[in-house]
Amino acid sequence: MGDVGQRIALALSNEIVISVVAALILTLAAIAIRPIREFFSRAGTRLRRSWSAEVRLERALEAVNSRGVWLDDPIEFPESAEQYMLRMRNSIPILTIANLKGGVGKTTIAANLAAHFHNTSSEERLLLIDLDFQGSLSSMLVHREHMLPLAGQSKTARTLAADMAPGEFLDILAPVNDMSRAKALTAYYDVAAVENRVLVRWLLGEEGGDVRYRLAKILLSQQVQTAFTKIIIDAPPRMTIGAVQAFCASTHVLIPTVLDKLSGDAVSTFVNELIKLRNGGVCPHIELLGVVGSMTNHNIGKRLDDDPDADPPMTVAERQGVAAIRAALGRVQKDNNLMEPPVKLLPPDTYIQRLAAIASQAGEAPTYLNGGETVREMFDRLGREVELRLSGA
Repeated sequence: MGDVGQRIALALSNEIVISVVAALILTLAAIAIRPIREFFSRAGTRLRRSWSAEVRLERALEAVNSRGVWLDDPIEFPESAEQYMLRMRNSIPILTIANLKGGVGKTTIAANLAAHFHNTSSEERLLLIDLDFQGSLSSMLVHREHMLPLAGQSKTARTLAADMAPGEFLDILAPVNDMSRAKALTAYYDVAAVENRVLVRWLLGEEGGDVRYRLAKILLSQQVQTAFTKIIIDAPPRMTIGAVQAFCASTHVLIPTVLDKLSGDAVSTFVNELIKLRNGGVCPHIELLGVVGSMTNHNIGKRLDDDPDADPPMTVAERQGVAAIRAALGRVQKDNNLMEPPVKLLPPDTYIQRLAAIASQAGEAPTYLNGGETVREMFDRLGREVELRLSGA
């Protein structure tokens, strides 16, 4: 029995040693394998992220290099395409004042057209939207405290940055000085940074929904359509997110221009961009209201009122500018196989003269309100023509 007991004790001892050694080996193996496992796990995560980023980057590059950023597919309307077009057809007038060339009087015309509409009809309830990060329209219309960013973002930046409910949009609008039935969406310098961020995130597939229709979704809502009778948008002289959102939300576009040779190419380039957006299905509804001369050297309208048969009193340079613009629009017509020019110059009596009264109040207030009879007459003529064209007459 003693030998048997010794053998059993030895066997148990060996078993314990083997178990301890095995446990030790497994522990050491686990310690050694864990970093390897974590390494491969991290490598796999990085690979998946890299692959995902590469796919998103490839999509962004394809959008930029193929049809262009703003013609990127798929197009996702706020609702179905049919419902979107129906809302556009039944919409109140949404007029964007735009040109890719700066310094042509866009903001001056936007502000003073609003003053004209407000002054000539007590039924008008106006919404003015400033989409230029310089905030020129905002500074003309509202007190400074309503223009500065709240909670880190200006009101236009907040609208462009995320899907906003119509009720929230109406709540952030600012009252307009000396126009009791008008509201404004104000801009500040932070708009530029927000537009850049939204564009990059959208191209990389990190923005929810189609950012091109964020403004349209708001402006075509029943709440906004009921609150206002007209909307006027001052667009920046660049094809930014804000500008494209304006075109996708607008019923009409008015193009101000200086009457010189250089402006012919600028106008035709811009019109071509709008035709691409329309033909590409991004904003198939948009109508080009007309091209209006700005900052002319003579009060063309007053002279024509005195003698309707007289030639407009333009300078030689302005006449050459008119000819250049018409020729450029003719080229657009030919290049796009259109039956007629895509847009025409408005009558000369609607052109806006370069006046000291307008220059002296630049950035302060619409000159229509206190600039005297000559200023009011000019913008009244333009306003009546715009009203006529908005009505389809």
